[in-house]
Amino acid sequence: MKIVLFDYLQLRRTYMKEIKSHRISLRFFRHPRKRKKAKSAMKRLKTIAKTILRDLDRNFKDNQILHDKYAQKFYLFMRIYYPKEIKQFFQKFNSQESKIRQ
Repeated sequence: MKIVLFDYLQLRRTYMKEIKSHRISLRFFRHPRKRKKAKSAMKRLKTIAKTILRDLDRNFKDNQILHDKYAQKFYLFMRIYYPKEIKQFFQKFNSQESKIRQ
């Protein structure tokens, strides 16, 4: 969300209120009666993070300067949320690169 505020990007949806409520429900996640709610809140927060990441990626495709500025951070986020896809992408990329060099 800081990236959006600093660089004046437009998201499809910000999820601010929903994130706040889920973070509150995660507050006492060790309590036996709150465990189910906290687990579902964590799952939803991960889903929201993936959605925001995809939306920012769409915005960055239009602006190469911003893409270069946040490329390293995005790579870390992508490795966390899409580990299989990233691994396949780099394997494919490396194989194409080796064909070009030959």
